[in-house]
Amino acid sequence: MIALYFRFSLIDSNFNIYINNKKIGVNDLSELTNKTQFLWEINSKQNHSNDELLNILKKSVKKRDEIENVPQNIHGFIASTETPSDLKIFGLSEKITIDLFVNGRLRDRNIINRISRSRIAESYLYGQIHFNNLDLGDTEDRFTTSREGVLENDPEYEKLTDCLRKTILPRILSTWDKFREEIGDDGDDEDLDESEKKARTLFNSVIKEWNLRKFENDKINAFISGKHFKKEAQLNFKAYSTLFVFENLLRYTIDEYNISIDQFADKAKKYRQDEKRIAKEAQLYMSIRKKDGDLFYLGISDLLTILENEVKKGSLVDNYPRAFLDEHRVKLSRNATMHTAILTKEVNDILQVSQKNILARIYKLINNLHN
Repeated sequence: MIALYFRFSLIDSNFNIYINNKKIGVNDLSELTNKTQFLWEINSKQNHSNDELLNILKKSVKKRDEIENVPQNIHGFIASTETPSDLKIFGLSEKITIDLFVNGRLRDRNIINRISRSRIAESYLYGQIHFNNLDLGDTEDRFTTSREGVLENDPEYEKLTDCLRKTILPRILSTWDKFREEIGDDGDDEDLDESEKKARTLFNSVIKEWNLRKFENDKINAFISGKHFKKEAQLNFKAYSTLFVFENLLRYTIDEYNISIDQFADKAKKYRQDEKRIAKEAQLYMSIRKKDGDLFYLGISDLLTILENEVKKGSLVDNYPRAFLDEHRVKLSRNATMHTAILTKEVNDILQVSQKNILARIYKLINNLHN
């Protein structure tokens, strides 16, 4: 905390702080700087050339940006860590924030809290804004009685917060998401539903695990890092995950209620024989499937038919309708997904509607079986 907040050495290099004869300096911030990904320097020409923390960040971060279209009396930096937890101060409940310094002295902690847009990126940010206009040596007192804050209605302070709100923060929020995408991390996904967020995380995990950004061809690396490929992967991962859950839920239900699948035994046998033939050609003699029963060779259309026939057989409902349209749509998209083809946005939208209809049928079938 001392290394971060007591920056008097920026003003006077002869001023230093020692604890137990050890000089406190920027090296005590290595845990923070090592976890810092991005840097936005504000009015770089006005920044202190002897700011060791800023100089280290310039050399170590993965991405940098400069924000120059702000008043010359506002300068400093804002940085972003790998995760929000990297901002926690060891041993304390506090975290490192974006703070206001006036003439080298900390005057207001977490200034961003006054203008927050509640975006995900904000939880990754820390920094130091220098604005000496709040203390020019005149008689006007702009600080609270505790000397640890600024009077909110002060016109100079309002100029600063207005610049942060309208210029600095929007620039950072827009480039943060771009930077995160470029290095393969999750960006600002607040516009995604929960399953799309998980799909994006899974995509990034696959790319990282297999180190797929190390090709010598820059165009290939750009394709893998591109927003379009990631978006396409999100749609397909979500479609596959939903189908995986639906089909295995149906299989479990059929098995749990000991429902006969004899009517599809020949189809399952054919699929099994085809798979064994291909495995033999591939000289693969180990088990491929964790479960090898007939149920696991049947798709969603067959599984729904088995359940619906059981419901009708038990006279639990009369003239139970079958929605062939939904089944066929899901089957088509299922096959495309299983063959790693990229689904179009239009088909994906249709697929989600069909999946909702099928889920309603699954609920109704299982409830009828249970009753």
